[in-house]
Amino acid sequence: MNGSWGSGITSTNVTKPFIDKTAFVQTSSYVFGNAPRTAPYNLYGPGNYEWDISLRRTFGLGFEGVHLTLQGDLYNVTNHTEFGGIGTTFGSSSFGTVSSQANSSRDAQLMARFEF
Repeated sequence: MNGSWGSGITSTNVTKPFIDKTAFVQTSSYVFGNAPRTAPYNLYGPGNYEWDISLRRTFGLGFEGVHLTLQGDLYNVTNHTEFGGIGTTFGSSSFGTVSSQANSSRDAQLMARFEF
C-alpha cells in the first residue's frame, strides 16, 4: 500500500484491511520464505497511546490534622482509539484485518476525602 499502511482506518471502518493481502503468498512445505522473522518489511501494528491525567488538591480545614482532599482523574484524555491486533493467519478471511478495539472511551472519576 505504498508505505501508508493503515491510513484511513477509523472506528467505523475497522474491518478495512490494514495490509495488502495480495502482497503475500504461501510457501511450499518445508521451504523458508523470504520475509524476516521480526517486523517484516518494517510492518508494525497500529500505533497505541493513551494519556491519563490526575489533579489533586488538599485543603486544611482550620483544625489540626483535619484535611479535605479533592481529586479528579481523566482516563484516555484524547479519546484515541487503540485497535486490537491484526489477523496473522495466512489464508483466513481476517488476514491483515484489524477486527477489534483494545481500549475504552474517555472516562472521568471524581473523589473527595475527609481526613481527621
